[in-house]
Amino acid sequence: MAKTAEMYDVLKVFRDKETKKRYIVGASFPGEDPERIAELQEGGYLAVEPQAPEAPKPAEKKGKAGEVTPDADDAGKS
Repeated sequence: MAKTAEMYDVLKVFRDKETKKRYIVGASFPGEDPERIAELQEGGYLAVEPQAPEAPKPAEKKGKAGEVTPDADDAGKS
């Protein structure tokens, strides 16, 4: 299984010279090339530390499309 790239917070707006994609402040930049990450960090474009990995979210229960499901507090109220 391939390791996913670490993500870094964007601190200054820039256009990536390799992909031509524009990154705005607050966006996430995938850290696939350590040399490129270091270059962007030295320029003040990326945070020094990668973002903390997000914990997997539990699966949500979903009703049928358009169905309204009552909250536990609403049980028995009409």
